[in-house]
Amino acid sequence: MSVRFRNNKVLLLLFSGLLYLSGITLSPADDKERPVTESDEILQGIIKEVSPVDPITGTKGMHGSFLIHKNNGGQQRHVVIHVLATTRIFVGRGAGSVPGEFSTLHVGDKVKVTISGGRMMLSYPLQATAVEVLIIKSGKP
Repeated sequence: MSVRFRNNKVLLLLFSGLLYLSGITLSPADDKERPVTESDEILQGIIKEVSPVDPITGTKGMHGSFLIHKNNGGQQRHVVIHVLATTRIFVGRGAGSVPGEFSTLHVGDKVKVTISGGRMMLSYPLQATAVEVLIIKSGKP
């Protein structure tokens, strides 16, 4: 009976993952023009890992994801950030910022990530889809 229960847990996790991924592919195409609002959450952290999506087998409309590490008042958190085709990426601060792309993201970069409405998948690590990514400081030597 415990084997059956364990299999149900695995199926539930797989189903949850599929539901989450299906939500990613259903993002509105006009999100690129969407302004940042007060309900959006902004995270800042250092990129620890970058994972591009395989163009052949990957999810349509998704460029990849990256893992950031942030220290939140002594509490350390890891968050997986999903980057879609609609995610805006910028390099630099203020008026000097220039548009970037997924390949611009590197391990060690300090980033500021805007998450739509602060929506996060409560798992470990946390997961969220970025509306905007600003590379504040490059970690590339």
